[in-house]
Amino acid sequence: AVTTNPADGAVYSAVYGSEAMRAIMEERAYLQRMLDVEAALARAQARLALIPPEAARAISDAASVEKLDLAALAAATRSMG
Repeated sequence: AVTTNPADGAVYSAVYGSEAMRAIMEERAYLQRMLDVEAALARAQARLALIPPEAARAISDAASVEKLDLAALAAATRSMG
């Protein structure tokens, strides 16, 4: 398989990170962490009365990588960067 990232290659993968780090930075895990931050921000904003509590709940409820359309996200990323 052709790789574009040295961390994905058979030779250099040991130099660029551990299996534990790869598990953390795996795409779905990385996206979930970004969603976790958005949900935490919404909850903090609700506590400060910057957004309605219902909005914070809706954001928190929606913040799951399982709810993402990864194909659509990939297409948008290709076209928008």
